[in-house]
Amino acid sequence: KRKSTVSLTMIISWLMSVHFARLSLFRAKDDKRFSVRTARNVLNDGRINWQKLLCLIAARLIGCLKLFIDKRRRLAFIVDDTLMARSFSKKTELLAKVYDHDKHEYLNGYRGLTLGWSDGNTFLPVNFALMST
Repeated sequence: KRKSTVSLTMIISWLMSVHFARLSLFRAKDDKRFSVRTARNVLNDGRINWQKLLCLIAARLIGCLKLFIDKRRRLAFIVDDTLMARSFSKKTELLAKVYDHDKHEYLNGYRGLTLGWSDGNTFLPVNFALMST
């Protein structure tokens, strides 16, 4: 259980503002209520289910966007398995030989699996997984 007096929502909103200001955590200024170290600890906390958080945010955004989408549009879930090739890496953690469906050959790298929602114009990631094998 977290023992901090700073709310998780406050830290996440600060992290989002730092990201959209195109700053790194190294260049970001400390908030008056907490330090950058606190934000790093939150990001590294294994008890936080980031995928569930992303799903909840995506569901809320989809609910808001549906009000503005024409009823005749078709809504769809899109599954994308992008290959992230690491041709020159040898000692990278969990690096594996992955089959590339475009080139029909095996490459060193990772597979990024993304589930997204789309109305044909907008794409929102709903869930993700970085797979090694």
